[in-house]
Formats: sequence, C-alpha cells, structure tokens
Amino acid sequence: MLKPDVRPMTELEALHPLAYFGVMHRVMTIIAGGRRAQALRNQIAKHSGGDPSPPQASQLEFLCSSDRHRISGLAARLMRGWPWMFIGLCADARIWKSWALRDQRKGCSPFAYEDTVIRYLSGMPEPGTVGSSAPLLGS
Repeated sequence: MLKPDVRPMTELEALHPLAYFGVMHRVMTIIAGGRRAQALRNQIAKHSGGDPSPPQASQLEFLCSSDRHRISGLAARLMRGWPWMFIGLCADARIWKSWALRDQRKGCSPFAYEDTVIRYLSGMPEPGTVGSSAPLLGS
C-alpha cells in the first residue's frame, strides 16, 4: 500500500530533464510555426485559454521574448495530462504524424515525443467523426 503522500509519477515527471526539454522544444516548435500551427493555437486557446495570435517570426529560435513567453504558455497547456491533451488537440487541428515530425530526421526527436506522434497521430480521423478527440478531452 502506498503512503498517503506518495503518488505515482506521471509520464513527463519520469523523463530525464534533457528529454523533457527536448519534448517541450518540439511541442513549442509545432505551436510556433507552420501552416497548421494557427489551427493548433486556436484549439489550445479554445480548450484551455491563452492567446492564439501568431508570433512575429515563424521559427521558434527567432521569436522575440514576448512571443516565446506566449508560445511556452500554450505549450504548457498542451502538455497537461501528456500525451492525451496533446493527441486530442493535434487531432482536432488536423496535425498528423507527417506534420508533427516535419523538419526532423527519424530518431532526432526525443523518444517520448516521437513515439507518441507515431503511435497516436498516424492516420487520425477527421474532427467531429467517430474517433474524434471529443471523448478524450471531455468536450
């Protein structure tokens, strides 16, 4: 029996800090730029709040500090309950594996990110159909 103050670690808490940073960087990258990024920002803001306005630059590394702060806030919302919130909102924004892994050679993304994307974002159903993220997110 577990002690009352002991709780199981979440999947993200169990990651090594460098792997966690890699996952966070990839999540912030897909939120910041690309043709489907606005749809993802809109889904995050609709579900969890935040400012979905587009950043001034399209690459994460070239964002001003206020845009990075806003994108990191959206990423924090997306990573709650990892990986289910991420999967559900990506599905609603029509982000599949090919887009979530864009600009990355196989094996260059952290395993926790790449495995989640390959396992759950391959051939996602259309939003609003059977298999949509609505049951996952309680919408």
